[in-house]
Amino acid sequence: MATIEVFGLSRISLERGRASAFIRNKSMLRDFNKQLIQGNVSAVEEVKNSMLEQPFADVFFAMLQQAEAPGASIVFGGDVLEALKAWNNLSIQQR
Repeated sequence: MATIEVFGLSRISLERGRASAFIRNKSMLRDFNKQLIQGNVSAVEEVKNSMLEQPFADVFFAMLQQAEAPGASIVFGGDVLEALKAWNNLSIQQR
């Protein structure tokens, strides 16, 4: 039995919450990438910190994991996929 079934995570309210988190994450990723391209370091850090602390951050981490999967551009769209890759690149550079 899958974890989602064992813990009852497929309830409608939780599914709606994850869908809403996906939309918010896409919006914040677009903002992150825009600020990164413009060289606005303080805004990049502000968005980055918010994404790591926001409710449903697990949805964001799932998005990061799926960024390299086949069909990711279809699921995320080109602009969000570009932002996910920029996030990963920035994270690698800061290690």
